[in-house]
Amino acid sequence: MKRSHIALLLAALQLASLSQLRAAESAKLSTKPNIIIILADDLGIGNLSCYGADHFKTPNIDKLASQGMRFTDGHSSSGVCSPSRYTLLTGRYHWRTRLQRGVLGPWDQPLIAAGRLTVPQLLREHGYATAGFTGDAGISTAFGHNQGFDTYYDKTMFG
Repeated sequence: MKRSHIALLLAALQLASLSQLRAAESAKLSTKPNIIIILADDLGIGNLSCYGADHFKTPNIDKLASQGMRFTDGHSSSGVCSPSRYTLLTGRYHWRTRLQRGVLGPWDQPLIAAGRLTVPQLLREHGYATAGFTGDAGISTAFGHNQGFDTYYDKTMFG
């Protein structure tokens, strides 16, 4: 066999093995579960029909719940927005910050310290694409805008 044919054959084999490696990596990524966290003020287990509520109909959330994992024993670090969102994003107890009572105002300094690891950042490190959506007036400014999300949208800032 000519050297050029051998080189061409080796290049084709390398390309095929590289292609198989990429396919294997892609298959690994696709086996990761989607993660959707919905945090809503004053939403309880009795407000969603997938948990038995009969005075509200929530068909889209019901569909998500039927196709995934549901949690029935959740606890909040606080009954108000800023502290509970801080805890959800960082995994830290909110009273370990300067916020010792109440909630943040829309123009307060960010509560999450620069360099503090957040759930979106951790998920990104593991190959997830992340998005954050909020409708709370003080969250984007008080939490330092996106806190590690790939995509972030605050309806209070953009209408």
